[in-house]
Amino acid sequence: MLKDAEKLEGSVRSTGVHACGIIIAPEDIDNLVPVSKSKDSAYMQVQYDVNQIEKAGLLKMDFLGLSTLTIMKDAIRLIEETTGTVIDVTKYP
Repeated sequence: MLKDAEKLEGSVRSTGVHACGIIIAPEDIDNLVPVSKSKDSAYMQVQYDVNQIEKAGLLKMDFLGLSTLTIMKDAIRLIEETTGTVIDVTKYP
């Protein structure tokens, strides 16, 4: 029984949906990692944890934290100040 338990140790026991966890990918996410439909919504749900997502070259962001939004706001302001490029976030899907 201990040998079987060691094989299972560290494996994912269940999937979950983060309230504001977003995966950023350079193309359709289902071309890059395994996904499934969330049972409670029409959103796609990746089948990898954050470590596997990063190894696949994707970025997981948590937009629930206000500090993340503040960092993004500051970055947009700094880009405009240093390059003159205006980023309108409302133009991105």
